[in-house]
Amino acid sequence: MYLGAVVKLVLNTHDLNNERAEEIRRVPLIYRDEQGNWRVFEEAVAVSGVMIKHWHFAYMVTLGLREGVPFCDYCKKLEAIRVPSETAGSELELITRCAGEDIHGFLRAKPSLRRESLVRFSWMLPLLNEEVVKTFGLPTPFRVLQHSRNVREIPEGAPEEVKQAQMPYPRSYAGGVYGFVSTLDLEHIGYSFTNAEAIGNDQRALRRKIAVQAYVPMLTGAIGSSLARALPVSDVLEVLVIVSDKPIPAPVHPIYPNYLDENLNLYNSVSKAMRANITIYLWSKEKKVKEKEEEQFKLLLAKSPAEAFADVVKSLEKE
Repeated sequence: MYLGAVVKLVLNTHDLNNERAEEIRRVPLIYRDEQGNWRVFEEAVAVSGVMIKHWHFAYMVTLGLREGVPFCDYCKKLEAIRVPSETAGSELELITRCAGEDIHGFLRAKPSLRRESLVRFSWMLPLLNEEVVKTFGLPTPFRVLQHSRNVREIPEGAPEEVKQAQMPYPRSYAGGVYGFVSTLDLEHIGYSFTNAEAIGNDQRALRRKIAVQAYVPMLTGAIGSSLARALPVSDVLEVLVIVSDKPIPAPVHPIYPNYLDENLNLYNSVSKAMRANITIYLWSKEKKVKEKEEEQFKLLLAKSPAEAFADVVKSLEKE
């Protein structure tokens, strides 16, 4: 089984991808508006795919440890680092002992061995909103705010290092309507490409389940830095989850106009071209869509954003 996911949400007062104390990550973006004209913005606030992928990994480890899924010591500490050189073992042995390296991939320098990640993420990018651009000149307005340490006052005559500890520091915060897409190769979880062998079926089933469930905590924007003091003020707008029994292309990103219709048309045509059984679970706060059932293509409405992923887990349990 292969999975694609699309998430569209509002994020206010977030600091999810800061580079330095005073800087949140900003990238140039090109949009086509509803009139078909190209728009270019030099500084749109975005969240990198590295950041989103890390949090999927973190939630997957947390869920997996409760289920008895094995992880190496580094993954248990949520440190997704390179496999140390001279680590013995084949690809099959490495993925057997660690679900993190199985699903999120690994690289070992000596002896050379690499496994591509089975889960992939786009950047979380802001959607073009004409009202926001008209007001602020950017798709994602941001502000730099000054903070101070949580000390009531510095005693007179205190050492210089104490005075330095109370110095104010800047933080950037932004808001906007965002979207990201992801793909997950469920078919090859627990399967070694170099050995052409697989781990036990029970363990593969557990790993598939936690890989899908790890998306759920991400739906409200808990996917970046500063979550302790700037958990995003979020509102989920649309969730689209695609499952297929054959490989599928990545979903159309919400940054594009009419992405929902484009995704429905894309996967309907893919089901016909590849003779693939494709089911789409859709939850939308913004658009009313009718369910659709054809011989190899289904569009089903989920009751909630999390329910879209729960429906996938149920289908996995039936396999």
